[in-house]
Amino acid sequence: MSGWAEKQYPSTVGIRRVPFATDLLGKNYLLYSSNPTMNLDALARPTMQVNLWASLGYGVFLLAAPDMFCDLLKAEAVNTSWLRTIGAALLGTNVVGSWLWLKSPSLDMGRVQTITAGLETFAMALSLLLGEFTAENIWMVQASVALAFVVTIGLYSSSLSTYYDSEG
Repeated sequence: MSGWAEKQYPSTVGIRRVPFATDLLGKNYLLYSSNPTMNLDALARPTMQVNLWASLGYGVFLLAAPDMFCDLLKAEAVNTSWLRTIGAALLGTNVVGSWLWLKSPSLDMGRVQTITAGLETFAMALSLLLGEFTAENIWMVQASVALAFVVTIGLYSSSLSTYYDSEG
């Protein structure tokens, strides 16, 4: 469930309506930051955590056991060295980059993570549309594309300078 709630801001802004969401237990969460025009701010940190953990899982799996990954997808185990390389890139860029951003948020690292997620989403979606995946369990590829798209949207505010202006 979602809706609107009123939130008092400093005298220059006044009272504004802000979106809220209700979890399964009925607890309401306001989706706002100190910058009332940037409601996506609330998504940056949890999305960066999702990016870190999902990339860690995929990265370790691809680096350590690319053949097993192909078996899981029921895909041809061709050029598994590419899968191993992709696993290493996920660990180096997504995992370490997300960890560094979570430790000390910065505009540059936010942009790197957002652009990387966007490029990964684009590449996987294009390969899916062109029929380049050999997986019989194509739903797993589709789910990965959907997750990458959601992560890209969630990371968007971390690539904007207004996010960091509202942090202080």
